[in-house]
Amino acid sequence: MQVSSSTDSATKPAKGPGKGRQRSNAAKEAPQLKSNEVESSITMIQAVDVNDKIATAAYFLAERRGFVPGHELEDWLTAEQQVQSLQS
Repeated sequence: MQVSSSTDSATKPAKGPGKGRQRSNAAKEAPQLKSNEVESSITMIQAVDVNDKIATAAYFLAERRGFVPGHELEDWLTAEQQVQSLQS
């Protein structure tokens, strides 16, 4: 039985989770998307972007009104028209 001194353990670097492990080749390679998947992803990103713009515009419309309840749909539809007119 070999006993290590406290100085031996102090000089060795501690390995944390994942250190010293090698990644598989699958983890290193980025997944390849098909063209229809890319187009679908772009469409989703654009839809989220437009939705965010509409939500922001609707917020500012509600703010101007003093956040009086009951006008949420009106604010959303007005904001939607504003955003669409800016994109055309």
